[in-house]
Amino acid sequence: MDFSGKSTLVSELHELMPEAIVRHKYLSDSQRIKDFKKWWADNDIKNAWYDEISSWAPLLEKILETSAWDIQDCETDKLIIADNLRVFKILVGVISIGGNDTEMANKFKDLINELPEMDSYYVTASIDEKLKRAKHRKESKGLLTNSDALFIKNIDEYNKREEIYKKLIFERYPNTKTLDTTNKSPQQLAQEILNERN
Repeated sequence: MDFSGKSTLVSELHELMPEAIVRHKYLSDSQRIKDFKKWWADNDIKNAWYDEISSWAPLLEKILETSAWDIQDCETDKLIIADNLRVFKILVGVISIGGNDTEMANKFKDLINELPEMDSYYVTASIDEKLKRAKHRKESKGLLTNSDALFIKNIDEYNKREEIYKKLIFERYPNTKTLDTTNKSPQQLAQEILNERN
């Protein structure tokens, strides 16, 4: 998840494949998704990641609805590079707070099964490397998301969520390939992915 190097890797891939469309958190850029992103920003949704699940059930229903639109509106005839999908990350929080077999968790799992088939990569790095990157980002006053902050403040909880995330990815996309950015540059890994495609 965080500090794995995936965003930099996506940028490098786009340099090598300029014909591709880059997406962040959603596969589509339809008006419905744009409207939701604006709503999310206007309402400053920052604490749902940590709150008791009962307090953010209405938000989860809205995310479910939006994720369903995302699947419907996705242009499957185009090459899309997505750095992650919000539906996976939210489900990690749902499971971590409420458990694996709740009604809400199962709704998200059903939705994930409707995602289109795609090449999937699990991008990771060693904990020591992630700590180094986190320290650098914090010192340089770079953008820290809630899950970034979780890594810095509570690494045990972060590791728990990372394992849930990894399990969900490999269950949905069993042929997912693991890319470790600890000792390889994003440029090297991007070139390896491109070579696999050709």
